[in-house]
Amino acid sequence: MIVRRMYSVPEHITMFGATAARTSPLACLVAGTAPVLLARLTGKVAPPRPWSATARKRTGQIAGVIVAGSWVFQLHRFGFLQTAGRTMPGCRVNWRPGSAGPPAGC
Repeated sequence: MIVRRMYSVPEHITMFGATAARTSPLACLVAGTAPVLLARLTGKVAPPRPWSATARKRTGQIAGVIVAGSWVFQLHRFGFLQTAGRTMPGCRVNWRPGSAGPPAGC
């Protein structure tokens, strides 16, 4: 005999969200956004407050640092930047004179 337990409301919401996310990212976006928009439309939730100029500036600076760090990481990863004492990817560290030598750029 199979006994199935009843799920609580939060479990039903979570299960619906997981099913929607598995089905389509757009369905997940709609499932998450629609209730908020409906609550704002009916007046149950206040509209969002605009950010202060200080908060916008600080967020922009943080985003800029993150983007710059990402660029530096990618440039280093693909060998456009070298750090002191390290070789580029694909460079042989211990090559002997008379051998083919290191690849160009090492």
